[in-house]
Amino acid sequence: ALIAALLLPGRDGTLTLLAVSLTATGGALATVHAHWKLAPVLAIMALGLFAGILLPRPQPVAAAAASIGLSVFALLASGAQHHDSWAALLGGCLYAGLAGYSFGAVTTRLAASTVLGLGVVMVPTAALTLEYRGCDALPSLPDRVSTAGDRAAWTAIGLGAGCLAAMLLLRRLRPEHDEPAQPKPLAPESERTD
Repeated sequence: ALIAALLLPGRDGTLTLLAVSLTATGGALATVHAHWKLAPVLAIMALGLFAGILLPRPQPVAAAAASIGLSVFALLASGAQHHDSWAALLGGCLYAGLAGYSFGAVTTRLAASTVLGLGVVMVPTAALTLEYRGCDALPSLPDRVSTAGDRAAWTAIGLGAGCLAAMLLLRRLRPEHDEPAQPKPLAPESERTD
């Protein structure tokens, strides 16, 4: 993700890094199956999108940190991995608002940068793969049973922390005022001397 972010112009890679973090976080939360629960999730996503677009100083670094916090919620909330629980609905609403905010707050120079971010959201991540692979319980939490939800949440926390560090590195390597020189427009036909 960091290499992809560095290959994109300016700070366009910020959206890709946020998308990687958000996708891992989404894999740690259970999906909501009841149809009536989709309405609040979609409404909150729209509110998050408008907040990201309309707020004067968007904070993508805060969004990355919030993604890590939501992954911790998925790890600690007892019902966050159970479909149709209230914890899953709360996690789904928080996730939808955060995803909307992230895609509204980060503007890219190139449409391809936005497409890459959307593509990352649509492609399965390492968190999905770990749900079906064996993992030993973490030594720091020997009394907890290592379930698929825990593995996905731990993976999301790790990916979120890595993406946050990569985002901070990208901001350091490419300051906001460091814009590439725009080519000068051609003179109108009537002013050309050649």
